[in-house]
Amino acid sequence: MKGATKAMVAMNKIEMMSEAIDETLDKDEAEEEMEELTNQVLDEIGVDIASQLSLAPKGRIASKNAALLVNVKYV
Repeated sequence: MKGATKAMVAMNKIEMMSEAIDETLDKDEAEEEMEELTNQVLDEIGVDIASQLSLAPKGRIASKNAALLVNVKYV
């Protein structure tokens, strides 16, 4: 009887680990599907993030402008 209990405990541990791995893999697949869908929607409405980011400023903000940005209060 003691051996059967140990075997059942071991089987339960294996099942729990297997379920945890399956759930993790499912989350990764869901993230990939969500990213693909987001990219598809952005493509359909004509948003090209890569080209827009290439036009964004790449340097540091001048100290005068930075001070103004820090003091801005958002409503």
